[in-house]
Formats: sequence, C-alpha cells, structure tokens
Amino acid sequence: MAHVTILVDNNSLIDRYFRSEPALSLWVQGRKAPVLLDTGYSDAFLQNALKLGLDPVSLSHVVLSHGHFDHTWGLADLVRHYTERAIEQKESARPRIVAHPLCLENKIIGSIGSVGAMFDRGTLERFFPVTLTEEPLWLAEDLVFLGEIPARYGFEMPARYNVRESAGGPVPDTLTDDSGLALLTGEGLVVVTGCAHRGICSTIQRAIDVTGQKRVRTVIGGFHLLEASDKRLEETGRFMKERNIPEIYPCHCVDGDARRALARWVPVRDTGSGQQILL
Repeated sequence: MAHVTILVDNNSLIDRYFRSEPALSLWVQGRKAPVLLDTGYSDAFLQNALKLGLDPVSLSHVVLSHGHFDHTWGLADLVRHYTERAIEQKESARPRIVAHPLCLENKIIGSIGSVGAMFDRGTLERFFPVTLTEEPLWLAEDLVFLGEIPARYGFEMPARYNVRESAGGPVPDTLTDDSGLALLTGEGLVVVTGCAHRGICSTIQRAIDVTGQKRVRTVIGGFHLLEASDKRLEETGRFMKERNIPEIYPCHCVDGDARRALARWVPVRDTGSGQQILL
C-alpha cells in the first residue's frame, strides 16, 4: 500500500520514541521503490528510518526539495551509511539525487552565514549519481518530481531569504529551487512538500498541472506558513476547500495560528516523527 512516513518533523508522537528536530524528511512509498524527500538536519532521519525497518539501501531516489540546511545536511550521514556498507562488503545500489539546479548553490542569511547544502554538485557526484533539472521528472509511473514551481498567487509571494551565491555573484534568493513531489493513488493526488517556499497553493496547482489529476487526496509536508497574514491564511484555506481536499498534514514550518486558521476550511491532522500515513 502507498504511504508517506514522516522520518523527521519538528515534533514526535506521544508514546513513540523517535527523534525530532526543526527539520523535515519524508519517506514516500508508491508502487515502485521508495523515494526519500529531504534528509533533515542531522542523522535523526536515518536513525528513525532504521528503527522503523526502512533501510535507505532500498531507495531509488533522494529528492532535495530545496537547498536549506534543515533539509539537506543529513546527506553527510547518508554518505556515511553507504560508505560503511561498502566497507563491510554489503551490496547496495546508491540512489540518484534529484533537485533543482539552484539547490546546491550556497545560501547566506545575514550574520549566520551559509545555510545552504554542504555539498556542491561535484562533491556530491563523488558519492551518488545526480540529476539537476528545472523540468518535471517522473521517478516512477506514479511519482513525479515537480521541477521549478511558478509563483501563481499574489497572496502567497515567494519567501525571500537574503542572498544566494551565483556564478555572477550574490543575488536575492527567492528560493526558485523549491520543489516537491506528486504521488498518484487510487484516491487521488498526494502532494508532498519540503517547505513550499514558492507557496503551498502554487505547489498544489503545479502538481495538478503536471499530472493532469484534478482530484487531490491530501497534502503532506511543510507549507511555510509562519506568522502568515490573516489574508494569506484565509485565501489558502479557501483554495484548499474549493479543490475539495479531504484532509491535510502540515509539518515543520507551520505555526499554531496557521493550523487553527486552516482547520476552519479543511480537516488538519497531527504529524510527528515516526508517523506513517496510509494512502
């Protein structure tokens, strides 16, 4: 059965002793081999996966939703996992890394400094095959990487995170690299997001356009609704209600005010590290 397992979220579930951190990692299982969306901040995603009996050796792809550290820094632990398997002479095919071309460019926030991925493309290709694309990419017959997401709606202007380093020098970062996944199920489309910096409604509409599937079963992941305006929350809730989305699973970057506001329009489910959502 298709499912999404939350390997890492900001919270864990009561009476379930999985690690949590302000980050995100999701295990997406369709009809074919599983795909990992993001690796969180540390090795928490890996330890939680192994505790659940989900070994990354079975992954076909690792998709990076965007280049921030709370979604990519666990890559170092994934490299260690595969390297140690090789040392122990345990066979395993390494998954392909998939991301937007700008995902691996350095990102800088004020006095914090670099908050981007630890690996550039050249370094990452020493350990995994890598595909960087702006276009949608089908990973299996029922699962697609959404590629670059157009910002469609004025009420959810893309977040702006200071600067990223490009070949031409520092430029304002509107997180054009932000993307997600769409999983086709018998009950409709499952939209899986990292942070949805380009706008959660824009991301949902991108999934509909790419797949041609108008029925949305659910949305799972970060919606980037932190200290959002009342107007944005109202328009977001209305958008979801108009598309008859039966339930949503907001994770990671959604605050309490946003959850309460959205719940007036669509049922909002709790989430936490270790949770498996059957689809």
